[in-house]
Amino acid sequence: MKKILSNREYKLVVERSKFLAYLFECKDSETMQEILNKVRSEHHSANHVCFGCVLKDINEYYSSDDGEPSGTAGLPILQSIRECDLIETLVIVVRYFGGIKLGVPGLFRAYKEASFGTLKDNCAEVKLKTLYEGNVDYSNFNLIKNILEKKGINLQKVEFLSLVKFSVYLDNDEIKYVEKYTKLTRKTDQKYVFKVKMQ
Repeated sequence: MKKILSNREYKLVVERSKFLAYLFECKDSETMQEILNKVRSEHHSANHVCFGCVLKDINEYYSSDDGEPSGTAGLPILQSIRECDLIETLVIVVRYFGGIKLGVPGLFRAYKEASFGTLKDNCAEVKLKTLYEGNVDYSNFNLIKNILEKKGINLQKVEFLSLVKFSVYLDNDEIKYVEKYTKLTRKTDQKYVFKVKMQ
């Protein structure tokens, strides 16, 4: 997966219609709505304010044609984001109608080109991390802590009770490293658990 490097604007004119594309990092639906409201208020005289948004997972997405024919605006914007393999990304394309109808194929191409213009050469690879939780005795905790520190991995929310409770975020490479020394399993409640398999 990838994330954008920076917010960006892109302008496109097709048959006198102006397409203004805006790119934002967006982590949740509340932020998405705030940004949409701001852009709509700034372009209150625009004919259409269309968008596509992918949040933390490619299956968590939103889009809108905002009055354009169905599938001609939100869908191509969303396709541009997915083709770039992006998450946490919002693209808004504002259209000021120029008096010439573009037709369904023309609209689809225009929204696709405008949205892709904001995304081109503006992405960086990101390593997705999974949360693992540990609940181990003190001796095993010290062993795990040393293993993780050698790799520069930081523990989160450490609690020293009768056992030591902690959590840690690991990407795929870190998981392979840790699995040499510990056992990582998935529970039925969808949480991942850190278990020691020290010899």
